[in-house]
Amino acid sequence: MGLESFRDRIRELAKAALNKPSRYGSDVDIYEFVPKEPPKIDLYESRVSKRLENVGIDVKASTRSATYFQVDSKVLAYKSFYPGVEILPLEIAIDEYRDFIRDYLWRAVRVDTDKYTAIAELRGSGGYFIRIKRGVKVEKPIQTCLFMVGGGLQAPHNIVIAEEGSEAHLITGCTIMPEVVGLHVGITEFYIEDRARVTYTMIHAWNKVTHVRPRTGIYLGNDSEYVSYYMTLANAKSIQTFPKIYAKGDASRAYSSSIILALGDAEYDIGTEVVLLGQGSRGEVVSRVLAKDSSVTYARGKIVGLGEKVKGHVECRALSLSSK
Repeated sequence: MGLESFRDRIRELAKAALNKPSRYGSDVDIYEFVPKEPPKIDLYESRVSKRLENVGIDVKASTRSATYFQVDSKVLAYKSFYPGVEILPLEIAIDEYRDFIRDYLWRAVRVDTDKYTAIAELRGSGGYFIRIKRGVKVEKPIQTCLFMVGGGLQAPHNIVIAEEGSEAHLITGCTIMPEVVGLHVGITEFYIEDRARVTYTMIHAWNKVTHVRPRTGIYLGNDSEYVSYYMTLANAKSIQTFPKIYAKGDASRAYSSSIILALGDAEYDIGTEVVLLGQGSRGEVVSRVLAKDSSVTYARGKIVGLGEKVKGHVECRALSLSSK
């Protein structure tokens, strides 16, 4: 099947799932949000740069090996400073690589998972393609920034490929200006090949009227490792995410940690699932929750052991600072 036929099939699956609610979390009317052209913005302006620094973004990228900025639905900038690290907007990568990239599109995340994956395919825009080439060990972090300024729908599709024997740390900072209303749906697929290692740090700082629905899938090869740290540090109206890690390779390892601060009337439903398929594969899911005011938080952890001699651990600790 050619790329065009494959993408047509994907779009048909997405259309059929447009009214399919998520299995977890509060429901959101996706038709209330449309992609918007972002207003002009200066990333170096004090109030903007400080907001980005709060989610781990180095605006000048002086401490980064590669950088990607997206504001609402528009890719603002992207550049690699390190040989062996490729970073492109996904649509450019699709045009350049075509049949190669078909093996990575909607493989770790199903397009018909729910209405959020469906709307990302049909109305989303932007997203990054990152490839760490074989044997390359990246010393400085790679950074990606998904920033909402005009509100509406932001729905990028991201693909990260860590080739055999490579190592990298990816920092993603997601935030929004205080005065806008938005729905953020980020689709991210990781493909970590044999003996590769990826550390992924995602920092969220939204506002009180934002709904957030990331959808993430990870494939692990033999003797590979994926370490994830997720932090939400400012109030959002609702967040629902449940990344799924497929430890397919023998002796593959996955660690996922969530640090959740819930304030106001926020509703957060956050966790991770690890499917242990490879012989001797291991998975650990850890969450730390601090809940205040009238917020509601669900911390989910699921490990499925299907391979031989696998090990898994789920740990959750929470502190409620409210009688509500």
